Amino acid sequence: MKPQIVVGVVVIVALALSPLLFAFDPFSMFVAGWYGVVGGLLVLRRPGNVVSWLLLVIAFGFVATTVPMGIDLPALMAGRASLDEFLPVWLSSWAGGLSYIAYTTLTMIFPSGRLPRGRWRAAAIALLAVQGVLVALSAIAPTISFNTDGSTTVVVPNRLALLPDLPLWAVWSADAAILVVIVASFASTASFVVRYRRSIGVERLQMRWLAAGVAAVVATIAFGLGSLAILGGEAWFAWLPAIVAYPLVPIAIGTAILRYRLYDVDIIINRTLVYGGATFVLAVAFGALNVASQRMLEAVTGQRSDVLTGALAVAAALAFGPVRRRIRPLVDRVLPARAVLALVFTDIVGSTRIAAEFGDERWRGLLDRYRAAVRRELSRLGGREIDTAGDGFFATFHRPVAALECAWHIRQAVRGLGLDTRTGVHVGECEMRGEKVSGLAVHTAARVMAAAPDGELVVSEALREAVGELDMQFADHGVHQLKGIPGQWHLYRVTARESATV
Repeated sequence: MKPQIVVGVVVIVALALSPLLFAFDPFSMFVAGWYGVVGGLLVLRRPGNVVSWLLLVIAFGFVATTVPMGIDLPALMAGRASLDEFLPVWLSSWAGGLSYIAYTTLTMIFPSGRLPRGRWRAAAIALLAVQGVLVALSAIAPTISFNTDGSTTVVVPNRLALLPDLPLWAVWSADAAILVVIVASFASTASFVVRYRRSIGVERLQMRWLAAGVAAVVATIAFGLGSLAILGGEAWFAWLPAIVAYPLVPIAIGTAILRYRLYDVDIIINRTLVYGGATFVLAVAFGALNVASQRMLEAVTGQRSDVLTGALAVAAALAFGPVRRRIRPLVDRVLPARAVLALVFTDIVGSTRIAAEFGDERWRGLLDRYRAAVRRELSRLGGREIDTAGDGFFATFHRPVAALECAWHIRQAVRGLGLDTRTGVHVGECEMRGEKVSGLAVHTAARVMAAAPDGELVVSEALREAVGELDMQFADHGVHQLKGIPGQWHLYRVTARESATV
């Protein structure tokens, strides 16, 4: 049996048995479960990537920082507790620090598994070393501290202490830990931002996934704090979004490493901000109006009204659409969604000449049949029509293979009408503002179509590489200078299709 399979099985068993070894805290187990499952999956699939193992360490930290319920606190403080009672408490005193080191390391090395280069590398090593020393010292210090109810800190003698009992040790270690955590947080964030700005291609796509997961957690925490600040004890829903958002970080990491090409993370970030922003505005407005109106009603009648609350909730639901439409332009302006799309441009060859020969009425009928044929193929293969001008079509696809298949079928269908088309297909990163798609890739795709001979289907080198081994035959169309587009572009003609399957 492969070692990584053994590790995966051990992780699953350990997570299943952990409630028996530690306190069963639903939130900690929920978060630890996601980190553990994703980490175990990555160990099975990418055992050489350090990120996989760091996720398992973070999962361990979430579980081990929970102190068992019903411990004999007086016995612990007097040093008389049994070893099986003391060990979980001892683990909880340093497991959180180890988990934070793993998280800091992850943000510094994701997704390559290597520390940043240059001066950042030396700084990262020094910072991680300091954190490691503090965690080690906290495990062998004369006293250990832990939380009993999430807020009360208890200090007890450490039965596994290896250091002398110095009076200043507790103060120094606590202050040093807080300082290092602050410095590590800023340093890891700065390192991630710098590396993201320098990254290209696949690495940049992967880093966007982690940024999206962390952004969701930060946004939901801000929502919780804001709701509590405005509504106080009535904001029972304040932390529900955060509970849902916490697993998004390990899920984003797993997706980035295994299947980052399947989704467009910028769209997810953009839509999250749009819908999250609308929800936040309405939630705050609803809460404030409900509290104010209920107090006014109570002052006048001496009673509160559930009907009034229901009416305000209905009004908030009806206002969601208009608020979302107001917020969307603001989000698009600050953070326009970007997506890697396959782009198809096509138009009829010699349309002006054909219109003159046929006359207006016959040409309109033929043009209607042509548009119906194009839209039928776009619908069948998942294309989205972006723009239509005269006899020209611009459509986008999420899958390059589907774009090429559709372009081929459009050409065949239009030939059945006695027409020829000129078609260009390209794949690249586009900017999406609402329903509009723009960017250099769109201009490139249009120029690829312009470079196509009459009746031909021409694709860029990027599109050909994206489709891989497909049942299409390509012929070299040479290297071209596309009008207004920098660089030289290698183009290919699609000459034949080996089978009729889609």
